[in-house]
Amino acid sequence: MKNVPLYIPFLLISLLTAGLRGEVIEKIYAVVENEMITQSEYLKRERAAVAQLSTQFEGRELTEKIRELKENLLDQIIDQKLLLAEAKTRDYDVDNDIQVMLDQIKKNYNFKSDDEFKEALSSQGVKYQDYIQFLREQRLTERLVYEEVEPQIKIDASQIMEFYKNHQDDYRIPRRVSLNAVFLNRDYYLTEQALLARKQEILEQLPQKDFLTVANENTDLEGEENPGFLGEFKVTELDENILQVAEELKEGETAGRWIETGSGYYLIQVVKWQQSELQPYKDVRDQIQQSLHQREYDQKFREFVQNLREESYIKIYRDEE
Repeated sequence: MKNVPLYIPFLLISLLTAGLRGEVIEKIYAVVENEMITQSEYLKRERAAVAQLSTQFEGRELTEKIRELKENLLDQIIDQKLLLAEAKTRDYDVDNDIQVMLDQIKKNYNFKSDDEFKEALSSQGVKYQDYIQFLREQRLTERLVYEEVEPQIKIDASQIMEFYKNHQDDYRIPRRVSLNAVFLNRDYYLTEQALLARKQEILEQLPQKDFLTVANENTDLEGEENPGFLGEFKVTELDENILQVAEELKEGETAGRWIETGSGYYLIQVVKWQQSELQPYKDVRDQIQQSLHQREYDQKFREFVQNLREESYIKIYRDEE
């Protein structure tokens, strides 16, 4: 989907007499039934949607969500118009819902007043009333979709069990290992000779003391009680170099060499191996049910929207060359 829309075709331009007077003609992105989706409406909805995302995400996650929004926004607006038109025939009252949503947003993000919340929206180029309208339309369509889609979804116990049996790899806990370790941060040593001397000093302590004691006394990692206990890890989580050495060791055994990583060197001891195991059905049943419900919901929603599209006139101009 391209970012730069085209002007409305000649037939529709001829209906806009303002263009004959030399005034700016608004770019049209699409027509749904007898309603146009204009550039200004698109940008307004984009700003409102970005504002809402900003209340839910931050950092890289927010950036990715905004990117996804812009890729799909025109199709979403078309679907929204179809859903909203249908919802308006249902006589829904969502005023209380909107107020609850606003109160929750202000509570979650410590807005002390409506004015403070409005100022935050304004700083993102969003008018308060536009945002309210955005929430209202969103809630209307949610009510419609819930009434039309939710009753069609039936997930029974046999489906859940069948899914569990057919996807056991998805519910298998990977093999895990618990490690003690001495870590030496290379940035703490001015010369390579100093680092080598420190390594040798630690190795010489091992015959006189147990490994965890040596690790607690010498590691460059911080910890309140046992900084030498590195932790329990799924094998898929470990640095490849550490995993390769750990695989050679039985429980209680200590590596005979230092392991180089990006930030420094590790000397490890395997405390315990735990083999891969399948999570019990009772522990994952609710998770599977939610997954199946969401999958069915998405499918029924797409079918509902597709039916609305097939019954409506839709013409997209933004992507035309």
